Amino acid sequence: MNRIIFESTSETPEVIIDPANGTINISGDSHPENTKVFYEPIISHAKDLIADTDKEIILVKIHFRYLNSASSKYIREFVIAIDETADENKKKAHIQWMYDEDDIDMEEQGEDIFEGINCKTELIEA
Repeated sequence: MNRIIFESTSETPEVIIDPANGTINISGDSHPENTKVFYEPIISHAKDLIADTDKEIILVKIHFRYLNSASSKYIREFVIAIDETADENKKKAHIQWMYDEDDIDMEEQGEDIFEGINCKTELIEA
């Protein structure tokens, strides 16, 4: 699997899936016109990375400035997929949710998205 980059736009975040390092980075704003079309391939590539990489720990960094409710639903599905796929492949996932200083709404969104997730999660004020 090669490194995959989804360039950011005014409506979508930058996404970098890097199998060589066992990392996934998502950052920017997320309010795409068709959330399903944008996020389903990302979820699929993330699952492939976990299944195919030789890394034992997968590090996922998520940092949104803005996240609409439709995107939030898919990010929750993304986090669940990371958690379940890591467990199925006997790997460990560490998911970091970064939020801007004093952005209580984004901090709470991270808390909600992480609810019930078994892998290591971390909320980080950036």
